[in-house]
Amino acid sequence: MREWWRRRSLRARLLIIGVVGLCVGFLVGSLGLLVSLGYVVQRSADAEALATAHQIADLVNADALPQPVPVSGEERVQVIDGAGRIRSYSIDADR
Repeated sequence: MREWWRRRSLRARLLIIGVVGLCVGFLVGSLGLLVSLGYVVQRSADAEALATAHQIADLVNADALPQPVPVSGEERVQVIDGAGRIRSYSIDADR
């Protein structure tokens, strides 16, 4: 391997080092972007679910829980009482 490397011209060696460096940089950047986007999406979903849970809890506390429970987007809600019975649910939630 060492002999193969020494037979290359300076231009070829610099090109190889540059290409390998760019590939490593792109890989590290891509992984960083993937991790940060996953974190942002997870936090957004958690915040939306928590907001919906607070809204449903307010409806339960006011004893004004409608049938079906109004939700937005892809959310599915089931309200279960202390005995494990389903009190209310969103339209497309499993019963």
